[in-house]
Amino acid sequence: MDAKKLQKLELFSDLNHSEAEGLAAIAQKSRVMEGETLCRRGDTSSNFYIILSGNFMMVFNKGKAITLHERGQIAGWATLSPFRYKNTTISLTDGEVISIDGSELMRLVQGNSVYGELLNKIHSILSETAPLLKDDEES
Repeated sequence: MDAKKLQKLELFSDLNHSEAEGLAAIAQKSRVMEGETLCRRGDTSSNFYIILSGNFMMVFNKGKAITLHERGQIAGWATLSPFRYKNTTISLTDGEVISIDGSELMRLVQGNSVYGELLNKIHSILSETAPLLKDDEES
């Protein structure tokens, strides 16, 4: 993955070039096909995804769902801690994503506080789904 392309995403815009290079070293850009599952509820979390293009649906417990269709939106964020995915994310169209191995991201965070600030930014973005998760955890 190219560091300059990562920096163009709002999520990573605060990283300097060397920090973006560190992240780019563990990031993989890939194409996804319509109907492909990025992560499945209950599976051990491993990868974190950033949407580049396409439409995706995150299905939570009790039939609740949200769609992701904007560049830079994230999925698979349970990988930021050693847990299981809280939702199933399915591609509704062909598209592209960046996948980042959660354990590698945590290694970067432990070695550089700037990446810790990145986690804070991610948690802030995820606050949008908090109502869905609250109902999800009660089941």
